[in-house]
Amino acid sequence: TRARKLPAPTTDRDEVVEAVVALAEALDADREVRLLGVRAEMVMPEEGDPVERTPVRGRL
Repeated sequence: TRARKLPAPTTDRDEVVEAVVALAEALDADREVRLLGVRAEMVMPEEGDPVERTPVRGRL
């Protein structure tokens, strides 16, 4: 399994694609690939609740 975490949150799709392509280029060209996936985790908004780890919507 290979994984790469971006150094900082981004909204730049090209930065995400660049990381994916770099991982793909590191694969052994002689081996078949069965599954390839990309996972994105959203950054919690500043008004989110760090204890519950969920965004706060309409909470007073």
